[in-house]
Amino acid sequence: MIRAALAAAALLSGSPEPLTVVVGATLLDAGKPPLADAIVVLAGGRIAAVGDRAHTPIPKGATLVDGRRAWVTPAPAAPGKDVQAEIAALLGGTEPRLRPGQPAHLALLSGDPRKGRVDVKRRWSAGLLQP
Repeated sequence: MIRAALAAAALLSGSPEPLTVVVGATLLDAGKPPLADAIVVLAGGRIAAVGDRAHTPIPKGATLVDGRRAWVTPAPAAPGKDVQAEIAALLGGTEPRLRPGQPAHLALLSGDPRKGRVDVKRRWSAGLLQP
């Protein structure tokens, strides 16, 4: 936990770009159980912090993205035609992909990615690609 906080502080202190925070989504990542009411902080095209609301502060002045009733998952950096299948493949591994310091390749989805069809609400690939 301390290492994650130090990594987040380093990213946040040096980021001239605005901060974006996905608030309240359920985080689904490879090798981990789903995390409800998650916070994902993005800074400078990278993931600055990931965690639950109780232990992951939301930086002042950040742009907030409402993630309630949605899922945050890893996403391919350059998606093909079947984004849903590509996300399923990323979730099938054992190594978590949404970690502080990693490039921000993630998607905000409606629907349940564990059960089938989903719609991509927003997607980031080292920055917002799809509003």
